Amino acid sequence: MSSLYPALSDPSLLPSRTLVFAPHADDEVFGCGGLLAYLAERGGAIRIVILTDGAGGDPAGLEADIAKARIAESRAAGAELGVTDYRFLSFPDGGLPGAHKLVEALVTELEDFDAGLVFGPSLQEMHGDHRALSHAVLAAMGHSKARLFLYGINAQVQANVMFDTTAQASKKRRAVECFESQ
Repeated sequence: MSSLYPALSDPSLLPSRTLVFAPHADDEVFGCGGLLAYLAERGGAIRIVILTDGAGGDPAGLEADIAKARIAESRAAGAELGVTDYRFLSFPDGGLPGAHKLVEALVTELEDFDAGLVFGPSLQEMHGDHRALSHAVLAAMGHSKARLFLYGINAQVQANVMFDTTAQASKKRRAVECFESQ
């Protein structure tokens, strides 16, 4: 009898250099935080690139304060996962669908970090920034030999590879709790 889901893959076979593209601060934790914690425990080099400034939609008009808070929250969440290498590209929150130079920015990050494994949001995501980044990641990957995994954040994603990160669940939970502004 065949399984409804793919068999669990062995994460120890993954490359040791990982680059994560996240549209917003927290997407990397919700999307692939458990696996990032595993890779960090294994001693892998991990860089997280947050594309937007996180300042959109603040009803109090404190966009600059919110952007600073979200950077701090991301770094705190990364510390819970064992990740300290972050880049913040500060594209306007909600502006990735029309962002000029988005693909070029990703290519620059890919060339700078030389990852063996890249994460980006799934094409099945609902949020416009998520979808725009997903398409840009796919376009930028033409310049890379890295393995690509697309992760889900706010939409169920049809999985073709799965990893058991149960042992990292408490780290991911603590990382999620770092995003107090959200």
